[in-house]
Amino acid sequence: MKEIKYLKKTHDSHVGRIRTLSARDAEILVILGYAEYHCPKRAPSKANTKKGKGNA
Repeated sequence: MKEIKYLKKTHDSHVGRIRTLSARDAEILVILGYAEYHCPKRAPSKANTKKGKGNA
């Protein structure tokens, strides 16, 4: 299963919609230019921040 983001309007979706499709269907839409693979950006974890309590 792959997540894609639509770049063009289709009969069952609109521009910007994110859907999960089978790898085969997703690849076809990407090749035809109707979609791109969607990789959500991860938020930085709180463990990696260097801000401490009481530090100014």
